[in-house]
Amino acid sequence: MDRRIKKTKQLLKNTLVSLMESHSILKISVTMITEKADLSRGTFYFHYLDIFDMIDKIEDEIINDIKKIIEKYRLDLINNDYTKTLLEIADYVKTNKNLFRAFFSDNGDIAFMTKLKNEMMKLNYYLEGQHKDKISDKSIQYEIGNFIIYGGIGLFKDWIYNDCSLDPEYVITEMFNFFTNIRI
Repeated sequence: MDRRIKKTKQLLKNTLVSLMESHSILKISVTMITEKADLSRGTFYFHYLDIFDMIDKIEDEIINDIKKIIEKYRLDLINNDYTKTLLEIADYVKTNKNLFRAFFSDNGDIAFMTKLKNEMMKLNYYLEGQHKDKISDKSIQYEIGNFIIYGGIGLFKDWIYNDCSLDPEYVITEMFNFFTNIRI
């Protein structure tokens, strides 16, 4: 992608995130974004159809980045080693904490949580293998995976709201230790 296009899209994204600090995404207009970014409406429409297209594309970018991380460590996950995967996801979240904070906020897109959960459920596939012998009732296996995924997302949300002040390795280690020591 052309460097100018990348810079413009990043400016639009940063502007959206900034506006989401005080406005619901339902109340943010193209005019608000372009005025704050000091860009023309034509520039916005060159990249996006509307605000919702922009949000969808940003969310898809996040999901695709997380997919790449999960795939990168697929063999580690198969061997029940989640540390590298979760650490890289934590680093990605920390690098993009303002974006995540905005999308997780009350002003964000509630559908984003579902999209993120669905992607993280791919980790559930590996987690099911790890907990398979601990679960006496196999019919509840999926729900236990949901519990672990939602708990992990909740922990990340709190970590983001606290400005990612704790060391990512500490957060991941403690989260992983908690979930792997659950007695079912």
